[in-house]
Amino acid sequence: MNADGGVELALYQLMKNAPVRKTNVLIVPEQGQIAVNFVDNLILVHHKLSKTSLAYDIAIEGELVDGVQKHFPMLPPISLAEFKIPCKSIPSLALEPAEEFKMILCIL
Repeated sequence: MNADGGVELALYQLMKNAPVRKTNVLIVPEQGQIAVNFVDNLILVHHKLSKTSLAYDIAIEGELVDGVQKHFPMLPPISLAEFKIPCKSIPSLALEPAEEFKMILCIL
């Protein structure tokens, strides 16, 4: 827990023939259950209680503290509000195929 009431999520570098070392810390302004997704240097932290996501880019230099990069969210929290996609918008899920996927079969 940090001074602002949030948490610090530490990232460590693992190498085969070197000691484990802390390389980055993500400052997460909320406490509680989270889920984390990694896509290259982009890290998404999903906070369950507030139903929001935070984006961090560890390729961008953060504040250097004792040899560790400290990162803050790149954007304000993004809502994880539920949304629905009608099945007709996804041909593989629709009971009736979309017009562009219909074909006429002729038996001669």
